[in-house]
Amino acid sequence: MSEDGAELREVLANRHRLLTRLAAEPATKPTLVEDLPVARSTVDRGVRELEAVGCVERTGGRLRASAAGRTALAAFDRYADAAGGVAAAAPVLAHLSPDASLPPAMLIDAEVRVADDHAPERVSAPVVRAVREADRVAATTPVVYGRYFDHAMAAVENGVEFESVAARPVANSARDLDPEAAVELLEHDRYTAYVTDCDLPYAITVVECDGATTAAVTVYEGGAPRGVVVNDTEAATAWARERYRAARAEAEHVSADDATR
Repeated sequence: MSEDGAELREVLANRHRLLTRLAAEPATKPTLVEDLPVARSTVDRGVRELEAVGCVERTGGRLRASAAGRTALAAFDRYADAAGGVAAAAPVLAHLSPDASLPPAMLIDAEVRVADDHAPERVSAPVVRAVREADRVAATTPVVYGRYFDHAMAAVENGVEFESVAARPVANSARDLDPEAAVELLEHDRYTAYVTDCDLPYAITVVECDGATTAAVTVYEGGAPRGVVVNDTEAATAWARERYRAARAEAEHVSADDATR
């Protein structure tokens, strides 16, 4: 087997179904021919190739996936899931800046929504609804859209504990856009705001509701949302929480008094 793993990767791609079957349960060659079903010659070639890379071993007259084979299969399946997630999210990822990216954890098993060019703001509607119905929300804010204050106020009035980290230029422009709404929101005891000078390449929204957590990433271009990636897996929500905490750690708290200066 090649030291760089090239041969193993090729065999895994070509013999994935056979190795998956043997990882589930040991089997004889006739059983494999019946279960898959494929020709005996195909099984023979597949077994030889998998044995050559250490993924299959013989025991008691049957074939089974080795420890190396099970490990390699799990790694290959994770890669396939990640590649599938990237492919599904490609129309959204295309709008990220060249130095920004999303991790596979956020893309695997995600729901991807792509904005309509004629009404891009509609793509964010499910996130807005989730925020209003949440128990707690933590969000990074690279863009403040026209109804941001209305949506945020509706959420906190509905009992949501809302934290937001905004890019400083965005916070300043939002305050100038509607000073009264900004002060009213900042005075609310369930709304906590921070500003940061760090780059926020996309909006991260962590929504907690009835003991469940969902993470959403909204990608903007030219001030308009271009797509949303939503994921409630443990890996995705852990990543989103960590990114939010990192942004907040570099930010400073903003009060209503700050908004009037």
